[in-house]
Amino acid sequence: MNPNTSDDIWVIGAGAIGMLLAAKLQQTGSRTTVWCRTREQAEHIQTAGICIEEDHKVDTVYPGVSVLHTELPFSGQPARPAAVLLCVKQTAIRHELIQAIRERIEPEVPLICFQNGMGHIESLQVVFQQVWPAITTEAALKTGSNQVRHTGRGVTRVGSLSLKEDGDPVDPGMLNTVISCMEKAGFVVQMSKNMKTEMWRKLAINALINPLTALFRIRNGQLLGNTHLEGIMQQLLEEIRRAAACEDVTAGMPEWEDIVQVCRSTADNQSSMLQDVMHHRPTELRWITGYVLDTAGRHQLRLEKNEQLFELVLALEAVYMTS
Repeated sequence: MNPNTSDDIWVIGAGAIGMLLAAKLQQTGSRTTVWCRTREQAEHIQTAGICIEEDHKVDTVYPGVSVLHTELPFSGQPARPAAVLLCVKQTAIRHELIQAIRERIEPEVPLICFQNGMGHIESLQVVFQQVWPAITTEAALKTGSNQVRHTGRGVTRVGSLSLKEDGDPVDPGMLNTVISCMEKAGFVVQMSKNMKTEMWRKLAINALINPLTALFRIRNGQLLGNTHLEGIMQQLLEEIRRAAACEDVTAGMPEWEDIVQVCRSTADNQSSMLQDVMHHRPTELRWITGYVLDTAGRHQLRLEKNEQLFELVLALEAVYMTS
């Protein structure tokens, strides 16, 4: 380990997944610092801890706390970490955030990215040596500024989009340490050698569920049983599969039956994009449907249904963002 680093783990972003990770890691002995977007949330967590509800029990955990985008972090400058779990939304991954992280970590520290959508990994790889996309089916609900409910257990897959010349994934280095800490905290973590396929699979599911639930203000399960919506979803899926095929991703892409199963298993959930629309926040549309369309454009492929849906959600967003 670099002598300038500690064995601390930083969790950047104190939403549902960020608080879940920070609380469970701290709970099982990993020194953890959670970085909040606002001073108000940081003060709340520092004073009252993170309250995590799980298996009908509530525990309170006190990780380290700091604030993003401030010259002097809230709780003093934490020790430079062994790993960073990036749990902010795509809309937050801007120059200011990237610069703030770059100034606070050593170049070889692994950055593990928990985001919907695609396109951000390539941008982060320009700045950081080890960028690892992560896909998780862990389910969590933020019920207060310092409160999170673990609503479902799942699997977290971590892998690399960068390959050495011999075709092997880049050296995981300190990544193994943080994976061990996550497993000790009760998370099931798997290393994936097919991360591109994994990401496209999740992208396809998100590109069907998120925009439509946001546009019609409905929960995931309400997408089923409506012949008009189901027909639209099947057309969208076929277009997305064509775009993925242009990137040599065919095996592993979801079939219609997979989409139905996801809608059923998350029937009562409000998608993240629906929540953004309901709270008049910018959505991650540009990194979900937008990425699909950008990929298609590079291959001179038109995806008419996805283009129409993209414009409709953009129009909806513009209505409340400019009012």
